[in-house]
Amino acid sequence: MPRQHHYIKCETQFYQDVESGNKKFEFRKNDRNYRVGDMVYLLESVGGIKTGRVMDSVEIKYILHGPAFGLPDGYCIFNW
Repeated sequence: MPRQHHYIKCETQFYQDVESGNKKFEFRKNDRNYRVGDMVYLLESVGGIKTGRVMDSVEIKYILHGPAFGLPDGYCIFNW
């Protein structure tokens, strides 16, 4: 199956943490069927409104699906 490209909003505080290299994971509702190998583009937002800044794509390397280790069912943590 070909990789998907996901464009997801990310609040400024967390966007900056990713930009600086301090944060390399996302906790998300898995309503997009995220898969290892998919590409993610973070869109900076303030209060849910996009600022126009878009980070270079990152490739999903690992996914932890809920329910596991306290993650709710239907949610996941993925890293790049």
